[in-house]
Amino acid sequence: QRLGLTENQSQSVENYLSKFQGKVGLQELDNIYVLDKSFIDRITPFVIEKMDTSIQSYDGIIKLNSIDAEKLQKVTKWNIKLCERTIAYRNKLGGFYSTEQLAEVYGMELSLLDPFWGQWDFESTPIRPILLNRCTLDELAAHPYINFKQARTIIDFRDSVRPLKNLTDLDNMNLMSEENLAKLAPYLDFRL
Repeated sequence: QRLGLTENQSQSVENYLSKFQGKVGLQELDNIYVLDKSFIDRITPFVIEKMDTSIQSYDGIIKLNSIDAEKLQKVTKWNIKLCERTIAYRNKLGGFYSTEQLAEVYGMELSLLDPFWGQWDFESTPIRPILLNRCTLDELAAHPYINFKQARTIIDFRDSVRPLKNLTDLDNMNLMSEENLAKLAPYLDFRL
């Protein structure tokens, strides 16, 4: 009531917030029908100061292949550097296709991923393929799952023997483990 709310409004707000056990953000305040937008705008700076910034679950779907670092930080409450590294790694890969890839980001801990397991959307934005029969050595070597020596061998084979037809061609070169080849496979495009 000290905020200028009526007794009924105060009770409605308390009842609504009790569901969140004190872990409330601006999105939850926006859902309280007794609070108008001007009131929420007035108290936003105070809510941000008092907000529980511990990792909490997010109810929505996170479109990881199209989100930017700032939005990722808002949703996950990770520090901005980790969000920037996540987006930079996504861009180097050409997009994520599985949650397990997030654990490859420098500084990422599984405990940070746990609250969001199952909420990552990888399909709404397709990954960027590597056009193996058209790419340059530098483009291929820039992918995190391929080192320069492997890239050189692939390009040499393609240019001197024949275009690559399928995954078996790469497997027969014995350049990487089956596990690494399986991780790389979703990115590979063998079109001429």
